[in-house]
Amino acid sequence: AKPSFPTAKDLVSEFLFRGGADQNASTAHQTTPDYTIDLLIATVPDPVSSRLPRFFDSFVESLESAAEASGYTLDRFALPWLEKGEGAGDEVPLWRQTLYETVPGLILYRDPQHQRLLLVFLVGETPTTGIHKRAMFSALEQMAQFYSWDSKHADLPQGFARTTDSGPVDTLRVMGPSFSGSAASLRFVLDKWSESRTDISHARFQIISGTATAIDAKWLSKAAQGRTTFQATVPPDSETLQAIACYIDRLSYQKFAILTEGNTAYGQNFTKQSAEGKVTNGAAHGGCGNGQQAPEILSLPFPMHISRLRAASKATPPPAQATPGTASTNPVPPSPSHEGPAEPREDLPSFSDLSVQSAELTLSNLLSTIAREQYSYVGIVATDVRDVTFLAREVREH
Repeated sequence: AKPSFPTAKDLVSEFLFRGGADQNASTAHQTTPDYTIDLLIATVPDPVSSRLPRFFDSFVESLESAAEASGYTLDRFALPWLEKGEGAGDEVPLWRQTLYETVPGLILYRDPQHQRLLLVFLVGETPTTGIHKRAMFSALEQMAQFYSWDSKHADLPQGFARTTDSGPVDTLRVMGPSFSGSAASLRFVLDKWSESRTDISHARFQIISGTATAIDAKWLSKAAQGRTTFQATVPPDSETLQAIACYIDRLSYQKFAILTEGNTAYGQNFTKQSAEGKVTNGAAHGGCGNGQQAPEILSLPFPMHISRLRAASKATPPPAQATPGTASTNPVPPSPSHEGPAEPREDLPSFSDLSVQSAELTLSNLLSTIAREQYSYVGIVATDVRDVTFLAREVREH
């Protein structure tokens, strides 16, 4: 039978006890001194479903750099995205959940000098569907087992790593979400997990995001029966948009357009900010310092991954004309080169080649509107940096 994917208990036991996690307290042979352990859940861009594997690599590299700066060294890991036959690189029905949607990835760091461990749970997320809920719930269950108040804590072998939290309330730390659109799914899981527990007075959640700019902190802090705090290390979109509008106002320009992806919370938040007129009056948000009205802002939506649609169009040559009495020699066009699966699991698949023409028409209308109305400045709000560079090039050329 195929072995099951390892749990956090398995990974830590492999380090502490050379015999593995199946041994009991009476037979375990500890080969290392008593270790303490810190735990962290990190929600990261799913390298498969989101078609943003570069973002995943960047986030994990940042985690590793931070761990190294704190004196840790990579010890071992288990990533469900690498499991063959579970959708990591194979075609699977869109209705069937893959392994990485149901269990978290695990990375264990060690610091033998200070006898401490750092265990990171990796939960994938996409800009549209949010975090993988079952994987997040599993990460919370596995993390809870390390604390004495969990019913499964007694299953840990004698001499197992102890958590560093020593107060009456333990802090469960979450680094994320990566995308603003993941806030709803994150709160959903935290609420469901807290409801599954008879008492969560011994735990609280600390959530910190380094990339999400369109999350309502007060709303997310109500998660898990209000035992949650949320902070972001980046300014919210409302402040960014206000600062940009005031800067353009100082340049004496009064027309400003923003291209926003229409199917993510990140893009929709920018559209909402401009539609509600939240930056049309400088005094309403601290003012621009000159008492003048801020520039007019026009929000123009575009489909996410629009750059890939253009690439697909260029990769498909027109059919060659066959001469009478002969078969066409036009070879089958190669699949467009891109990072990720042919059909991402974060949005609806396309069944017609006309989808490319539709995207081209959308882009043409955007560029025509900008040129016709003579907008002096154009901003681009996109999750995928390739969309940003693609649209920036198109705007400059037109």
